[in-house]
Amino acid sequence: MAPEYSSMVNWVKVVWLSFAPPKVEAFVWRILHGRIPVKAELSKRGVLLSSDNSCFLCNNAPETVKHLFFSCNISWQIWATLGNYWGISLVLHQNPMSFFLAWPQLLSNSAHDHMWLLIPYAVIWSIWLHRNEIAFQNKHLDTRQLLFIVKMRAAWWYKAKKSDTSLSLESIFSDPSIASCLDKYNFNNSARCSWKPPPRGFLKFNVDGACDKTGKCGIGGLLRNHLGSILLEFSKGAGSGSSVLAEILAIKYAIESFIKSEWFSSSNLIIESDSKVVVDWISSPSSSNSTFSKLVQELNVYITSECWQLRHIHRSQNIRANTLAKRGIG
Repeated sequence: MAPEYSSMVNWVKVVWLSFAPPKVEAFVWRILHGRIPVKAELSKRGVLLSSDNSCFLCNNAPETVKHLFFSCNISWQIWATLGNYWGISLVLHQNPMSFFLAWPQLLSNSAHDHMWLLIPYAVIWSIWLHRNEIAFQNKHLDTRQLLFIVKMRAAWWYKAKKSDTSLSLESIFSDPSIASCLDKYNFNNSARCSWKPPPRGFLKFNVDGACDKTGKCGIGGLLRNHLGSILLEFSKGAGSGSSVLAEILAIKYAIESFIKSEWFSSSNLIIESDSKVVVDWISSPSSSNSTFSKLVQELNVYITSECWQLRHIHRSQNIRANTLAKRGIG
């Protein structure tokens, strides 16, 4: 790597993105610093005993970092095939640093596209492992298998990072760009549905309930003013039950906390929950499930007698309360 890059590059934004496993990011960092033991480098250092320094993949050119990962016709087939999923005809920079700086610019909104940004890591790591299998295990080149591994590895990493995604491993593998479409959709909706502060004179209590697979529940919430400052916050366990019960208990605990607070007598209250079912039940107790009717009626009396507002909101507006609820599970 040219020495002038070292002082100019923000490595956190170029390499350490936490999209790929740490060892893979470390490997990419070594590539950008020219510290990969390809044949050309070993030959320069007098380590390679054989005079043959040709690429293990194509056997048509010296095995340099630039050639192996970017200009080798085998590697190029992998890059080109993946680009086609996004409808992009790639022209790759053969300088590793130039490549990594340019990659995010090839796709609009790539800063929020997890799949697009992890693709280079999946390609480069898979090429290196396949190359080593040929070099040290006498394995034959299999371009189709290499592409299969790249796509599967990218799908695994994406699913590991986004465990709550609705996409199956098979659908991501069959067309990686599907994950990009989902990321773009979620980002656009999140931008439109971000938390909004209450008007002056009001306080807003965002609440949420959560349960794990064993039925263990947690509740969480935070009270904020018109400036977005946090006045109260809670995160605690709520025993065992259903997610609906947890949502109801979260609202109940928020109301009780507010009544005991110094702001009860001087501020109007807005309560927000991302559970439409629970908000509808409390607003109209006659529509609720009989199991929860007594508790729902109690909360309705609290809210209507104080002229408070209870609102249903999108989950993206309730992220902090959701985090507190999950933390409360323990």
